[in-house]
Amino acid sequence: MNEKERGRIIERITRGRNHIHQLAKEIGELEKDLARKESKDISTKSKIHTTVKSILRQKAKAIKDRAAKRRSEVSYREQELEELREGITTIPDLERKIQILEK
Repeated sequence: MNEKERGRIIERITRGRNHIHQLAKEIGELEKDLARKESKDISTKSKIHTTVKSILRQKAKAIKDRAAKRRSEVSYREQELEELREGITTIPDLERKIQILEK
């Protein structure tokens, strides 16, 4: 092997090594970028999950509150009916109580 061929081989090896280092650097940057994107995705999913749970809790509380209010109204109506049964002595009393209950 003469000096010229030897120089070409060394040059090709040097360019190959440089190219490998450049590729390794680019791969490292891509891995870091991917890790950042995955982190953002996890964070976003967590935020969405927390928001959905919060909304569901609010809806459940609203339903429970409405149910409690209706139970209270029913209880009040039952009390009024009981009073009607116990205390009606005249037709005007009955008419007044019926008007109250219809409101």
